[in-house]
Amino acid sequence: AIIGKSGAGLARLREDHGVKVEMLKQEQAPHWSEDRVVILQGPPANRQSALSDILKAAFASDEMSAGLKLLVSSSEAGAIIGKSGNTLKQLREQSGISVQVQKEEILGERLGMSA
Repeated sequence: AIIGKSGAGLARLREDHGVKVEMLKQEQAPHWSEDRVVILQGPPANRQSALSDILKAAFASDEMSAGLKLLVSSSEAGAIIGKSGNTLKQLREQSGISVQVQKEEILGERLGMSA
């Protein structure tokens, strides 16, 4: 579990990786009511290592049903997509998973998804 008993899992992420971790309640993220939104703040390398631990925990419980959704600022979405979608194509080929970036914006963010 990512949250852990009495928030122990979130506290461990904070301590182990030196990041601020916030897990929104479902009513705090009405656009994603079926998902749990985790916000990581801190240096990029620390956020990346914390995200790695979160993904390991999520996929450990049920590898087939877990997925990843990232909110990406609209200004950075183009770098992920690449010219004519080439970067997304490379991600798909290298990882063997489906990767998409939605066209619609929500609160200035675009949703990137993998499955």
